[in-house]
Amino acid sequence: MKKIKYLLLLAAVFSASFVFVSCENEDYPYFIKVVPIVDCATRQAEIPEDATAQNAPTVGTGNISPTGVFTKDECLVFVNLIGIIDPVTNQAVELKYNQNVWLTEDGVPQGMKVLNQTNVTSSAFDIVFIIDNSGSMYEEADTISAKIAGFVQYLQSKGIDLRAGVVGYDESSQIDGALNLSAGSMIISYMTDPNYSGTYRTKHFAGSDSAQLVARALTHPTEYGENGCVAIDFADKYFSWRANGTRVYINFTDEPLQSSGASSNYFISNFLQNWTSAKGSIHTVYSISYWNGTVPDTASMSGWWYGGDERPWKLSEGTGGTTKFIHPNASDLDLNSLPVTTAIVNASQLIFVSKDPSKTHNVVITIKDVNVEGRKEYLNQGY
Repeated sequence: MKKIKYLLLLAAVFSASFVFVSCENEDYPYFIKVVPIVDCATRQAEIPEDATAQNAPTVGTGNISPTGVFTKDECLVFVNLIGIIDPVTNQAVELKYNQNVWLTEDGVPQGMKVLNQTNVTSSAFDIVFIIDNSGSMYEEADTISAKIAGFVQYLQSKGIDLRAGVVGYDESSQIDGALNLSAGSMIISYMTDPNYSGTYRTKHFAGSDSAQLVARALTHPTEYGENGCVAIDFADKYFSWRANGTRVYINFTDEPLQSSGASSNYFISNFLQNWTSAKGSIHTVYSISYWNGTVPDTASMSGWWYGGDERPWKLSEGTGGTTKFIHPNASDLDLNSLPVTTAIVNASQLIFVSKDPSKTHNVVITIKDVNVEGRKEYLNQGY
């Protein structure tokens, strides 16, 4: 009798955890499908109540932009934030609820759980390398290619869920090479292919969709000079981005960003007007032709910026990206130590309970720490 009672109790417990659904199938007339019941009450109880959330402090113009991707499951909303880098120490900022990070949904402060990289398991990154293939880049091209391959290997060694792609462009911003977002091994093979050297390393199309990319490159807009916006636009339109992936662009060039002027769609201010946080952050690696140890706003290069010629790193400033200046032969390029690498490796995740995850909301994320502060609005944000 005790054994029967035990079996009945076991069956009751098992039934409480799963739903059994019977249905018919042509190959097998009857089967049982076991569907787990999602215990939202338990999972949501792990998130601090909204009543505990403090109002965000006021920030000024800010020196960082909290950039992230929103996703959800049956119970919770997740914001995968690219890491916040302290500009003074160049170290990642550890985010802490109600101490240096705040989030509101439609004006209501949200209780949230904050995970920093050591506890984040769901951050995915889609990284595209934008390469200036003009003749002046020949000196550093091989070094950049080798460093990109090593960079991908480094991120993989850190357990980053990574896919990577590349777009190359010439002196007229014609797209002359591309690899769609692929596994790390594909980008490594592309960048180190022994059949190519110099700028020709990124002057060819590869991958299963290379024919489609060639056709699209032939009709894609160009500019009168070298303009990384054209290549970024190409990747944005035609690459296979993941819905849950944080998008990161790294733009390698040694020239001003050249356009036909303020009326061009690829003039930086116009380009950024059509840029959204979902499109990702743009980071700049700028090799200085006349290296004197200072950033290229010195007297030796002051004549570079005129008319339609702009500073490429303004793309980074406008999208929450970072900038690195290097020697013309890229001898001092270490992608593993770039600010963007620290940001990727130190991604954070904000988790909260939405009042209605099926609708769009206005979300504001505020970050304020010792040396960093910034605020970003995500208007009509869907999860």
